[in-house]
Amino acid sequence: MGRGWIPEISTSKTSANTGEIITISAAAKGANGAQYKYVWQKDNWSSWGIISNFSEKSSVGFRALKAGNYELIVDVKDSYGNIASTKKTVQYKTDWNFTGISGISNNATVNKGSAVSLKANTSGNTSGLKYKFVWSYNNWDEWDVISNDTMANVSFAPEFAGRYDIFVDVYDSNGNVVTKSITFNTKNVGNATATKGQLDALARAKSYLEVMAFSKQGLIDQLKFEKFTDSEASYAAANCGANWNEQAVKKAQGYIKYLSYSKEQLISQLKFDGFTDAQARYGAQQTGVN
Repeated sequence: MGRGWIPEISTSKTSANTGEIITISAAAKGANGAQYKYVWQKDNWSSWGIISNFSEKSSVGFRALKAGNYELIVDVKDSYGNIASTKKTVQYKTDWNFTGISGISNNATVNKGSAVSLKANTSGNTSGLKYKFVWSYNNWDEWDVISNDTMANVSFAPEFAGRYDIFVDVYDSNGNVVTKSITFNTKNVGNATATKGQLDALARAKSYLEVMAFSKQGLIDQLKFEKFTDSEASYAAANCGANWNEQAVKKAQGYIKYLSYSKEQLISQLKFDGFTDAQARYGAQQTGVN
């Protein structure tokens, strides 16, 4: 028998926060023995699922944990096997917002080696949010993770002169992620503004680097062992011109010349020496060890 009815769909809300339930109601006036099947899809069917298979239930609940637009589809089948579909789109959004990064203006210029305070500004239900701060120098020639935890505030001291990009991912336990970024530039600090102690520390740092490899932190620690102050040692490390990736390679090559290391052991040793995770992995990779 032909179909003489039209399927209908309605929802209790057209927009909700992630985790909230939206009630989907279906109807097919005039359909004999109507049964209903409920399906959702997101991003042109890149993800989808069956909410409820064919049954007499004319309403069901739907809850999404990921933010985005969801298409809700109802298939209606009558007792003669006639099937017709209808659909409606609803929006899920997070109950928190990431509004931007503060602490430095976009495209500002700061002195190389000067600490920059950064803050991820969020509002709403911020409980449980995590913050991942990453810096990139000269379009990813150098990069590293500053922090990846529940702290929305970090401090970062750029060690090269040039362009830096800061990327911040704010994410919740459901996998919702919002990313924002800022760009700033750094400039060299002229020796005229440096103290005698800083210049002496810089000279000592350069002499060390001529004969052996250091991480930035390792160089600072060595200079402090030589009784330079933290300020003097930090200035020297920031202005000595060392490429810390190259230093990691040299350090790694020195280790494998005399001892047997696996790649992971070498990475661990380099990190113990003060290299960042990215620098340690780069150094180990260049040696070719497995």
